[in-house]
Amino acid sequence: MVGLAVHRLLQEALTNAAKHAPGAAVHVRLVRDGAILGLSVVNDPATVAPLPGVASGGSGLVGLDERVRLAGGTLRTGSTSEGGFEVVAELPVTDGATPRAATATRPTASARELAHARRQVRRRLVQTIVVPLAVLAGILLLMIPISFISSSLSVLDRDRYERLSVGDARGDVQPRLPAFTKDGPPDDAPPTPKGEDCVYYNTRTASAAAYRLCFAHERLASKAIVGSS
Repeated sequence: MVGLAVHRLLQEALTNAAKHAPGAAVHVRLVRDGAILGLSVVNDPATVAPLPGVASGGSGLVGLDERVRLAGGTLRTGSTSEGGFEVVAELPVTDGATPRAATATRPTASARELAHARRQVRRRLVQTIVVPLAVLAGILLLMIPISFISSSLSVLDRDRYERLSVGDARGDVQPRLPAFTKDGPPDDAPPTPKGEDCVYYNTRTASAAAYRLCFAHERLASKAIVGSS
């Protein structure tokens, strides 16, 4: 419908210019702005007298106004300040929609601001919740191999344990011990002997039992296997 309306409008406007302003220049402009199609036909002032015998070639400007309105557009006609005549129409690209209705479908400034605010909220939620959770998950994953390595490096070889004797100087015992100690005694380990400083070593990786070496006055005061084996 819009295409036919544009065709008829252009045909009638050119016929009208030829009839009422013979010899005058005619300027035709067709522009699309989003969902709105604009057509203007403007003729300069007539250089010779009008030719009354020329047929209008259609139903006239009154009929054009009705055709444009049915297509959902608007039509404006009238004389220009230079003495010419103009026919200006605006039609929606989609049939049946008025220019105002088509324009109303475009996002308003407030709608754009609301959409921007929502994006900002989502971004901040990601920064405050998702990112810390991802970092925490990464730390937990790193702690698993670290814990395993620490447990492996705190295993005291049984032969070395057997060769340790009560009364040995701490300075002689220390070089024969693993680089790391166990993180505290097993849950079911007996209390630490009074006056002694005890350290614990794993009997093997992931074992609940532990070797306990207790020192007093810088000498090995006691040794024992504690905890569930």
